Amino acid sequence: MQESVEKSVEEAKQLVATEDNSAKGAQLYAKCAACHGKNAEKKALNASQIIQGWSKEKIADAIRGYKNSTYGGAMKAVMIGQVATLSDEDVEILAEYISNF
Repeated sequence: MQESVEKSVEEAKQLVATEDNSAKGAQLYAKCAACHGKNAEKKALNASQIIQGWSKEKIADAIRGYKNSTYGGAMKAVMIGQVATLSDEDVEILAEYISNF
């Protein structure tokens, strides 16, 4: 019985964390949407790749690459500024959010 209660509590915590991360992902993505589109379906400023359909790992790697200036093409300078303030946790949450489009 105790294990069942503990499992239920843990599942509830995970559900709340997922909902919180989804809300934070939407908040983080809001500034991305202006260029990438509501569902990441656009080429940002008609110069980037469409990121819709990318895996979480590919998105996170790209964001980290922009942050440390090792990734990017035509929009590299713009993206460096856009991702500069994202924490490691933000990168993971944002990548998860975008990967679900």
